Amino acid sequence: MKFLFLGIFVLFLITSALANTAPVPTAPGVIQAFVPSPQKMLGPRQQTQYTCWAASLSNYLRFYDIDWPEAQIVQQIKPGVPFGPGLYGQPQELTPLLNHSWVDANGTHFTLSSKITDNWTHSRTDITNNDMEIALAAGQPIYFCDAWHSMIMICGYFSPVPGGFKPENDGIVIDPDPPGGNTSVIRHLRVTPQINELLGKYAAIITVTKP
Repeated sequence: MKFLFLGIFVLFLITSALANTAPVPTAPGVIQAFVPSPQKMLGPRQQTQYTCWAASLSNYLRFYDIDWPEAQIVQQIKPGVPFGPGLYGQPQELTPLLNHSWVDANGTHFTLSSKITDNWTHSRTDITNNDMEIALAAGQPIYFCDAWHSMIMICGYFSPVPGGFKPENDGIVIDPDPPGGNTSVIRHLRVTPQINELLGKYAAIITVTKP
């Protein structure tokens, strides 16, 4: 019965996140902040076991109608790097990547500017859990990395507290590496409280501008 309840609860979270309606409380005092219509970010499954960082950025940009495939991102950031662990994204590579001007596969020029909290190197602390709630509530997805994987957060759960919001350590993400299938999937994520609640190991609120 416990597992049946958990399955029903996760299904409810995902269904609610996809609904284009006002946030629905999941428990007394808990609010849901989510990105409407996240389906457009469901791009192809990541091409290698090392490049979730690039696949997730490609998915993120699909939300803004920018076509920048994973392979093109990898080639831009890691030209000539052979297949292997060298393809893993590093914070010192991600931060410049997310604050630069680029050209997508269709020749569209765009600029990324990002507020970042980097809990790997502790070099940036631009955003807080309050900022995460504000961004999600405004319909802005968040580039999110835990200790193992890069994803796109599209939904979070928060309790109001004096001065802001307390995250409930649950979220819904777009995962570029599902157990099966050829496309990214929307799934529930239990965020580890020891990794700074919703901020994970690396989080970026990315502003995308086009001329």
